[in-house]
Amino acid sequence: MKSLKIHVQTDKSPELSRVQSALENRPSDAVTVMSIQINVQPERNEKTTVLGVLAYNFIQVAARYCGVNIEFKRKTRNLEQNAKMWAMLGEISRQVEWDVFSNGEWIKAHLSPEDCKDMLTAWQQGQRLALGIDGGHVRLGARTSKMTVAEMAELIELIQAFGDQKGVIFRKE
Repeated sequence: MKSLKIHVQTDKSPELSRVQSALENRPSDAVTVMSIQINVQPERNEKTTVLGVLAYNFIQVAARYCGVNIEFKRKTRNLEQNAKMWAMLGEISRQVEWDVFSNGEWIKAHLSPEDCKDMLTAWQQGQRLALGIDGGHVRLGARTSKMTVAEMAELIELIQAFGDQKGVIFRKE
């Protein structure tokens, strides 16, 4: 079994042509393993636009030969955003009392950071409820690991606004 490992960097466009040519001329029984890395400078100019189009076209050709689907997604939240969110949720968890229905009565209680996240993401994404296994309702939150950078920034702003409204003091860490 033959394999072709591809590592593409768009700043070396002659190599892009050679790799594409190798893909087109490979034996029909060859297995293709791809590792694609595209390095394009952040500023947009004629060179980066041309290289981006070349990389996109290469990926489409490679996908056709490999029998795979290519899906382009926006970048998901980063570790810095995640750390900030959890620090803020920890402060809300320690400083805010919530009205909680527990064992047939309403009580004031502190929620865990995870429960605070579920409450605030449900507020951000729109209220969603499910019937509980033993009755009652369960509020459904969202998975922040699937949020884009922009969605996570919006959630952090929402957490900040909620905390400000409730008098939460956020530490500067």
